[in-house]
Amino acid sequence: MSKPVQILVDGFYCAYRSAFAFQDLSTKDGRKSGLIFGFIRTLASLRRRWPHAEIIVCWDSPSTWRRDVYDGYKRNRTRSKGARDKSQLYSASDFCRAIGLTQALATGHEADDVIGSLLDRDQLNIIFSRDRDFCQLVEDGVTQVYSPKTGQNPEVVFTEEVVTEKFGVPPRKLVMYRVFRGDSSDNLPGLRRFPTKKIVQLVEKHERVEEILDSPDPSVKLTPYQKKALANFRDQAIINHRLMKILTDIKVRQVPGAFDRRKAAKILEDYELKSLRSTIALFEEQDEGLMGFFDA
Repeated sequence: MSKPVQILVDGFYCAYRSAFAFQDLSTKDGRKSGLIFGFIRTLASLRRRWPHAEIIVCWDSPSTWRRDVYDGYKRNRTRSKGARDKSQLYSASDFCRAIGLTQALATGHEADDVIGSLLDRDQLNIIFSRDRDFCQLVEDGVTQVYSPKTGQNPEVVFTEEVVTEKFGVPPRKLVMYRVFRGDSSDNLPGLRRFPTKKIVQLVEKHERVEEILDSPDPSVKLTPYQKKALANFRDQAIINHRLMKILTDIKVRQVPGAFDRRKAAKILEDYELKSLRSTIALFEEQDEGLMGFFDA
């Protein structure tokens, strides 16, 4: 007997993806509508693909503990104006509520930690995002990451086998690997001029980042430069590990939806998105809104 399915949507990823993909879409009076158009289309595609799944949309907090730990965290990121459109973000949230979807958040935490803490071993958890950080949570029969097609990038469903094939290490060791590789998208530096093959070998030999830093296995032949680079990287490695590891035990606030056909239809009407009316019918009926949450 197959497990029930729970889809955990990275809300801001979905919003940014939509705003970029449909950046030229607007209403007759000039209001941008690409974010909410793409967002609703994504929800509809998930419902069609997994018609009986529970869908939970998870949101980032505007300020997070990770920036308190490392000021440079994500400082290199730029957002398109459309992706920062709070009006559309609120409308996307209102639409989720109007079609009965639960939304989840935790003050001071990114959606990563929210999603990590909502994983349910009694269900098949499908994480909707292209963020590779989520691959550390992959476990066959428990958690997959569904990375949708974007531009020239094909759709990928990350299982343990796919993660291992892509990164050279299994999901349970992925954080260790990425600590030393770094993550340019989050502005977290890695080891410079250090072969990826050597990083994989070190990760295979050890269970903890500190072991690699303090006493790397001698079977992994390191040059004097590589040994020095490893020693000099210690402080950044500790920071990277703390920031890259997704938390799975935080307290999450869940905001339940309440199916309201008229309210959902009104949102579509306001943004002149009549072509998406059929989306409402895909969702059956299933407090407080999120007003103010998106404000930095």
